[in-house]
Amino acid sequence: MGGEEAVRQTPGRARAEATLEITLEEAFQGAQKPLDLQVNGKGRSLNVTIPKGVRTGQQIRLPGALDGGDLYLTVKVQPHPLFERRGEDVHVEVPVSLTEALLGAEIEVPTLEGKVSMKIQPQTQNGRTFRLHGLGMSRPDGTRGAQLVRVKVLLPDSLTDEERKFFEEMRGRRREKPRAHLWRK
Repeated sequence: MGGEEAVRQTPGRARAEATLEITLEEAFQGAQKPLDLQVNGKGRSLNVTIPKGVRTGQQIRLPGALDGGDLYLTVKVQPHPLFERRGEDVHVEVPVSLTEALLGAEIEVPTLEGKVSMKIQPQTQNGRTFRLHGLGMSRPDGTRGAQLVRVKVLLPDSLTDEERKFFEEMRGRRREKPRAHLWRK
């Protein structure tokens, strides 16, 4: 969160509210985060403990944080450029080459904890999703969700003459009709 957060105080009650923006990594790991507040024209700094697994819309209560009054922070988890959170599961799309998808491979997959190795079976279809148990967000009971890895098969941008000949030969041998089911009655 950059700069100072304006605090909204509830008249007649010892309660104030503010928004706390955090990263997905902070929500995943939990964190200590400094928070600068502006209360009645006065600056105030606090250190906030962010629990593991917190999600957008949840509130963190800081009892007595403002001259005996409670401060309620509404969490907003910022979007991540690579990962998408859905409940306690974390989704990611991983590119693989055509040969890795056809022949199978051991690939590196990014997670919120770092890279892990994952095996893809031969003939993995584009869009197939693999589940990595226990690599998602923390739940209140201490268990964790999964990371779901969606495979995106990348086709070559260009082919050499030899590669083109190889694929022409393969097309002649396979005689595939992948759209035939679309016209069945």
